Amino acid sequence: MCLSLALAGAVPALAEPSPAFSAVSSMVSAFSGVQTVRVVEHFENGAVATVDVMPQGQYRVAESGGEDAALIVKIATQPVDGAVTTGTYEITQAGKKTIDGLPTIGYKVASADGTWQEQIWVDAHRNLPVTARVQTQGHTIDVEYGNYNATPMVARP
Repeated sequence: MCLSLALAGAVPALAEPSPAFSAVSSMVSAFSGVQTVRVVEHFENGAVATVDVMPQGQYRVAESGGEDAALIVKIATQPVDGAVTTGTYEITQAGKKTIDGLPTIGYKVASADGTWQEQIWVDAHRNLPVTARVQTQGHTIDVEYGNYNATPMVARP
């Protein structure tokens, strides 16, 4: 019995997720429940991309600014890198500030290999992203989220 207790003591305990990790995971969940959102992405070279994200994974790239369409859509449909919920990202709180009258809480998100770095500001009341600065694939992109749950204007045949 002593041997089994000694061996059991050597097993590492599973760490509880940090409060910042839990908050970002909750924001991702809240974002996935949004009906519509307009995402405006400003690239470092002055290009602007606008994406309307709609239900059932639909989206419309209203303007691309000549940037990589796959990157534009990924950033619009995933406010943080999709792999962040695997726990392989470092997530820390970045403070609080008011943006356009909204109290927000900021988080820094960074992949272990440095391929994704982001600072995202989340509405403290609705738990939805307000702004972000993403650095990935050699780009720095400033992102604005808005028009949550507005009726999408989709042309019908």
